[in-house]
Amino acid sequence: MKKPLDRMIVETWVLFKSNLVLVVPAVVVTCLTIAFYLFLGMVVFLNIFPGLKKTWGSFGGSMGGGSPELLMGLIIKSVGLLFGFMITAAVFQTFLGMIHGAGWGGMFANVVSRGRTDLGDYVEGIGKFSGRMFGYMMIRGGLVGLPFVVAMFFVMIFVLIARNATPMVIVLSVLMLAAAGVCAMVISFLTIMWKPAMFVKDADVMRALGIGYRFTLSRLGPILLIAALWVGFVTVISSLSGTMSSMLGAQGGGNLLWMHKPGVPSSSAVGLMIALAGISQIVTGIVSFFASVYYNLFLYNYFAVEQAGSDVGGG
Repeated sequence: MKKPLDRMIVETWVLFKSNLVLVVPAVVVTCLTIAFYLFLGMVVFLNIFPGLKKTWGSFGGSMGGGSPELLMGLIIKSVGLLFGFMITAAVFQTFLGMIHGAGWGGMFANVVSRGRTDLGDYVEGIGKFSGRMFGYMMIRGGLVGLPFVVAMFFVMIFVLIARNATPMVIVLSVLMLAAAGVCAMVISFLTIMWKPAMFVKDADVMRALGIGYRFTLSRLGPILLIAALWVGFVTVISSLSGTMSSMLGAQGGGNLLWMHKPGVPSSSAVGLMIALAGISQIVTGIVSFFASVYYNLFLYNYFAVEQAGSDVGGG
């Protein structure tokens, strides 16, 4: 039984308001991610800074003389640390994404099936869906990344044939990468219901892929509209945030340099502009954060209701 999208939007909003606990895991994961990168950055800095200071000192505060061996050693060490940083970050993001995705998906599935959830469902989801979530992440990442691998292969072929980066090679390379981007967006769209199908139907990874793909094709118009509305919302919010913070920050920062000149706002006014720039970023970030939780819940609810043909929106 198909429902109008406006009714689904309202029903999902009712579910969202009565299950704000959905936001808690996302907040915790965001804080963990920030703390992890701050810690990792501090480790890299503390390992590089002493060598940088020693190398700079050996050059007498300039690059006119000193020890090239120390400089080369510092460069090698920095590259190694940055490579280790990227590997560690990738492992961390994969593990955290798997754990969080499994727990969060379990919560969403319980909301749309029985109208409520709690953090116990998050823990249960981790135990039940972590393996499937890992498979989903690897396969979907491979599918989305495949067009870019193919594009880069052809770009290398073009360069080898031409033996130089001629204008024609550059144009063909840009077209290939643009086509890869379009293919990746199409794949992302066609698999948009893959994860909801895996959690709501309690299906294995490949079966869920088939269910989600067929579901998307059978409701191509409404799902395309949903995705377009979300992309439009994110674009508008990002543009507003960037414009407001740039205008206020630039005006405040520019006036900060000339605040003692006639006609320039006082220091309190300049400080207010800079503070407003920061507040605008925080507000738009919070709005985007809650909106992303609602959007995910909407996808789960839309899939569950359309699949079951029953009303689960009241909670």
